[in-house]
Amino acid sequence: TTLSSSSAASDVYKRQTQSTGRLKHCSSSTGPRKEKKIMALINQYFCLVVAIILTNSLVFLLYSRQATSVKEIENNLNTRLNTLQKAQEEITQNEQQKKESADTQLIQQQRSNNIDLEELVKKSNDLHSQIKTVETSTKFINYPRPKLGLQPNNHWKRPGDNFPYQNFTTRTIPDPRVDLCKLQAFDYDLPSACVVLPFLNEWIPILKTSVMSILERTPSHLLDKIVLVDDANNASYMSDVRQTFETFPKLSIVSNAKREGLIRARVAGANTCDSPVIVFLDCHIEVNVGWLEPLLQLIKEDPTTIGIPEIDIIAEDPPYEYTAAPDSNRGGFLWILEYTWIGLPQDEQLDRREGYDPRKTPTMAGGLFAISRTWWEFIGKYDMGMDIYGAENLEISFRCWQCGGSMYILPCSRVGHIFRGWHTYDFPSNPDKNKVRLAEVWMDDYKEYFYQVNPNARNVDPEDMTDRKELRKRLNCRSFQWYRDNVFPEMQLPPSEPK
Repeated sequence: TTLSSSSAASDVYKRQTQSTGRLKHCSSSTGPRKEKKIMALINQYFCLVVAIILTNSLVFLLYSRQATSVKEIENNLNTRLNTLQKAQEEITQNEQQKKESADTQLIQQQRSNNIDLEELVKKSNDLHSQIKTVETSTKFINYPRPKLGLQPNNHWKRPGDNFPYQNFTTRTIPDPRVDLCKLQAFDYDLPSACVVLPFLNEWIPILKTSVMSILERTPSHLLDKIVLVDDANNASYMSDVRQTFETFPKLSIVSNAKREGLIRARVAGANTCDSPVIVFLDCHIEVNVGWLEPLLQLIKEDPTTIGIPEIDIIAEDPPYEYTAAPDSNRGGFLWILEYTWIGLPQDEQLDRREGYDPRKTPTMAGGLFAISRTWWEFIGKYDMGMDIYGAENLEISFRCWQCGGSMYILPCSRVGHIFRGWHTYDFPSNPDKNKVRLAEVWMDDYKEYFYQVNPNARNVDPEDMTDRKELRKRLNCRSFQWYRDNVFPEMQLPPSEPK
């Protein structure tokens, strides 16, 4: 019993001891677990803090780099902008310098032009004996008229040894055209021309120079041929002429069997032309550079227009100085039915570009002009009832305007002309015959003003004018009153009314 009770007690004791041990063991293991949890939390917090710090550092680093990159880009942009600004300033400065240089050149050119103009006016005043102005709406300019004395046909004036064409080559002459003329563009399909030059006792070097200037200063495709009209020159003279021109291209010679005069000689030469345009020139001229194209362009645009070149002045004596004509005159007429130069109306002077725009002219000098061959034939060529020379220029001027055409002087077309105080030929015995025919056919009641200032003309026999009067009727031409009202309103009547 004692053993059993002691073993039982021992078992109880053991169980108590084991239970107590487990309690002790449990109480002793609770402390490390808490410490581990705390350490784990601390580690987590530490890791979190480290992560936050690293994240902030990374963000700061990225932001710093981005800021640096933006700043570098901004600096690059500023640098490029400064470069562009400097380049723009340099370009502006260069443009300003070019503009200032151009302005300086323009001012110098204007000064030079003013000096040239002053010299031209001085030379023009020296060439012309007297210029008179009438204080009316029209200024009449009286150019020196040819001397009435005639040179014998076999004693025409011969220039001295210093004549510039001794070598039979064209000389260099000034080009008085303005820059606009030199830049003028023309149609590629301009009509071609036939040039007619009648001659009588003209000094052969001058005649040759006239022809050579045409050949050398005219585009080949625009020139079909040159027709020299021999108005019954003597045989020995013509032998020299034919020998001189035997090798010239595009040249033919037409000979009249008897002396016909300038009017009929021109018609004879024009009758041999097949070109769309006929150009009439005198035999003592020099055409300048670019002389033909403006005339052809004008006629192509309006075939009923007669084109007249600007007639420059070549002195009749050595050294045969070439002087540009002023761009301010046009053709008029006096009541004795002679041609005269008149000034432009003030409104036309304001509305045109000086030296470039064509000038409408009531009449033409007659020596130099271009006309459509169709229009030439349609309006009746020249009046074949007129003799030799005189008033034919006024007659074709009135006829052209009254029958639906027009006439213009072209400053871009320049032809030099030798103005002589004598002639190599004689005039008709009755010079008023041509004027009477002109007045009776084309001037209607205004012919009385002509008879008023030239009463002896009433006794002149104009011969038969039926064909010319029928021509005017057939073409349904306008009256002379229309001509005065629309073409030449500035025309002044004689002081007293005609009876």
